[in-house]
Amino acid sequence: MGGPPDAVQTVPRRTVEALFQPEGLRVTEAMRVELLALGVDVQGLSASYPLPAFRQLLEVARRHAFAQLPEADGFRAVGRRWVAGFKQTPIGWVFRTMAPVFGTDRTIQTLPRYLSSVREDLPMVVVATGENAYQLSSTDGTANPHFIAGCLEAVLETCGQPCFRVAVTAAGPDGFVIELGWT
Repeated sequence: MGGPPDAVQTVPRRTVEALFQPEGLRVTEAMRVELLALGVDVQGLSASYPLPAFRQLLEVARRHAFAQLPEADGFRAVGRRWVAGFKQTPIGWVFRTMAPVFGTDRTIQTLPRYLSSVREDLPMVVVATGENAYQLSSTDGTANPHFIAGCLEAVLETCGQPCFRVAVTAAGPDGFVIELGWT
C-alpha cells in the first residue's frame, strides 16, 4: 500500500523546509535538540529525509508547538502551519497565487498533483460528492490524516472560503478518508 517500504521512501527537503519558514513553526532549543537526534538540522537541511523521520518530525512539532491540544487537533494545527510555511516556498508561491484564481473546486481537484510535489508516493483520490463537497481518500495507512486535514483547512482558507468543514471520517491501516465542504 502507498508505494515501496518506508526504508526507501523519502520526502524532499521542501517538505521539511515548509515547517520552518517564518510563517511555519517557531523552533525552540528543546525542539531543535530533539530534531537533531532525528537527523534534522533546521539550519542545514538535507536534500531528502526518510519517511519515518518525517513522521517523527511531525510528532516532535506537535508536542513542542501544540502540546496543550488533543493529539488530533495538534496535528491539524501543525498541518495548518505547514501550509503557511509551504506558501513561502517557490512551489507554494505558485499555489498561493493561483488557488484564488482557479477557485476552490479546481484547486481541490488538483490536490493530488500538489501533494506529489510534497510526497511523491502518497496515493490520493479526490471525488466530488455534491456541490462544494469532496471526499479525499488514500490507501496509505501510514499517513497522518489529521495533519492532512489541517493542511486542507489552510487550503480552503487560501481559496477564500471562510466557512468550511473538514472531517476525518475513516482512518486505519488501510488508509483514510477525509470529507470536506464549504458554503
